[in-house]
Amino acid sequence: MALRSRGKMLPKLLDLGLTVYANDPKTLDDIPRALRDFGVLTGVPEQGEKAAADYTARLQQLRQDYSGQTQLSVLYQVWNQPLQTLNDEHIISDIIRLCGGTNAFGDAATIAPIISIESVITRNPDVIIASGMGEERPEWLDHWNKYPGLTAVKNAAIYVVPPDIIQRHSVRILDGAQRICGALSAARLKRK
Repeated sequence: MALRSRGKMLPKLLDLGLTVYANDPKTLDDIPRALRDFGVLTGVPEQGEKAAADYTARLQQLRQDYSGQTQLSVLYQVWNQPLQTLNDEHIISDIIRLCGGTNAFGDAATIAPIISIESVITRNPDVIIASGMGEERPEWLDHWNKYPGLTAVKNAAIYVVPPDIIQRHSVRILDGAQRICGALSAARLKRK
């Protein structure tokens, strides 16, 4: 359960006499701890330890592969109506940093701010990455073509990462990270 929602849910579950494990990773380095915890909680700590070690090795490889890259400004678009992104408190910003990017709205006051088209134009991201609702590219990404002055549009640096591999804070988040790193690498090649 996300800690942000625990304020409402946790007391109710505890009142029912349930044991609750709450986890809300903020960085990619927080996930191995959760894997170890799950191993202990399910009675198979050795499997939790192995999953944590495998995850950590893969994360280290990604860090090695993408360190020292030219920094790119990234808008991570959660949704289109309302236009929504994430700030640096969210784990996806850690992925963006891993891949050699900076979150264009990392300084926003709330974790999932609603933003305006004007603010995106002002911040002019090098790359736009969206998640949408499923595997397919959301149609609403075509809306950005109305703004040919945006660097991301000008360089055709608009990408999709399925939410199932980027918005689940488990080992599969590294699959999403790999896709984001690949997108940023492709965007670097397209820079005009």
